[in-house]
Amino acid sequence: MNDQNPSDTSTEDVGTALDMSVVASLKELGGEDDPGLFTDLVETFLADTPQRVRAIETAARDADAEGLMKAAHGLKSSAANLGAARLSALCRELEKAGRGGALEGVDRMAARLVKEYAAAEKALRQASAT
Repeated sequence: MNDQNPSDTSTEDVGTALDMSVVASLKELGGEDDPGLFTDLVETFLADTPQRVRAIETAARDADAEGLMKAAHGLKSSAANLGAARLSALCRELEKAGRGGALEGVDRMAARLVKEYAAAEKALRQASAT
């Protein structure tokens, strides 16, 4: 993964990186019984995702269609579950490219993914702090 600093993302990127209705639902899900549920989910996502992003970058660079499809598929769902819809949509595009073997431009898509993950990371950290 590139050395993208999450603080390098614009406020607009961060502000639109998450579907706040999903965040609110997840926070409500824990309720009074488990108020830290959302924070736990975010921490797990943030611990696992850099490795997945690196796998996508590597597969894109190496023109590894199957590796790209698998790595993007795994991240697509977990991003959607936390409300990172743009990140999930980009993973869906990468997964489709890998599945179809249409790898032209996936290196640029992987670079966009790094930036999108940085915005989602920052937004998730902010959301879990409130």
